[in-house]
Amino acid sequence: MEKNNDYWRSHKLDFIPSKLSGRISDFENCTQTKLSKSQTFDQDEYFLDEAKKTKDLLILTNFLSPDFKSILTEIIKDDTHVSLIVSEKLYEKMIQEYYLDLADIIEIKRIQVYLYPDEIELGSFVLTDEKVMFWLLTQNGDYDNETMICSGDSAIQLGKEIFDYYKEKSKQATDI
Repeated sequence: MEKNNDYWRSHKLDFIPSKLSGRISDFENCTQTKLSKSQTFDQDEYFLDEAKKTKDLLILTNFLSPDFKSILTEIIKDDTHVSLIVSEKLYEKMIQEYYLDLADIIEIKRIQVYLYPDEIELGSFVLTDEKVMFWLLTQNGDYDNETMICSGDSAIQLGKEIFDYYKEKSKQATDI
């Protein structure tokens, strides 16, 4: 954690529930990565490789790539289960722009989509069996091209607790 203090200080950590915020040091064995500006909104190959290797993929996100359907269906080919939490605002946008893709995703048993009732102050938070991947907002609330990937038992445990916090406050989308 200490070697990445600049990243943690320059990015919003408001998405971490207050009861868990004192445990930020549990995010250990972290590697900071800068994507090129052209990659910032593209799908990260590293993410796809990691996602395909995991049994349970947990995603908390404020945005989805337009090709989210093909990405998620590719990930579940190897028996991965996906739990996806999005804000209701993002869900409404998905209904307007990607209705058929969203309807198809909701019908897949190995993918659960959950609606969080409030704004989620982050880009994305992804938890695999072995890693936690962050794309956080800057302190100004902007997206940037920096990501953080952490591993280790304490990082995974804290990641699960953060995800469970949001899941408990969300409702599952079972149809559109």
